[in-house]
Amino acid sequence: MGHVTFTENFGGIYLTWNLFLAWVPFGIACIVEDLAEHRFIEKWGILLVLVWLLIGGSSILSSYGVYLGRFGRWNSWHVATHPFELVRYIGDNLLQNPVAIQLTLAFSFVMLSTYGVF
Repeated sequence: MGHVTFTENFGGIYLTWNLFLAWVPFGIACIVEDLAEHRFIEKWGILLVLVWLLIGGSSILSSYGVYLGRFGRWNSWHVATHPFELVRYIGDNLLQNPVAIQLTLAFSFVMLSTYGVF
C-alpha cells in the first residue's frame, strides 16, 4: 500500500492481494493444528487426524493454485471475474495434464515437509 500512496499508481495493488491469499491456508492450518495440539489432543485423538487431513488438503489445493497461476496464468481475481472459464480450464486440465499432477504433488511434498520441520 505504501507504493500506491507514494506513486499514486494502482498497478501493483494485486501483489498485496496475492500475498494475503498465499498466507490464508497456512494461517488457518496453523490455528487449527495449534488448537488440536494444545487443547484437544488428550480428549480427542481423532481430531489430530482430521487436522492433518485439513493441512494436507489445503497443501494440495494451494499447490494446484500455484500450478494454475504459473502455467495456466490464472490469478485469484479470475474466480470472481471469469469463474466459468476457470472451472472449464480446471476440468479440462486437471486429470489430463501430467505436468499439473506432478507439479501439484511435488509442491505439496515440499510444503508438507517444510510444515513438518517447523
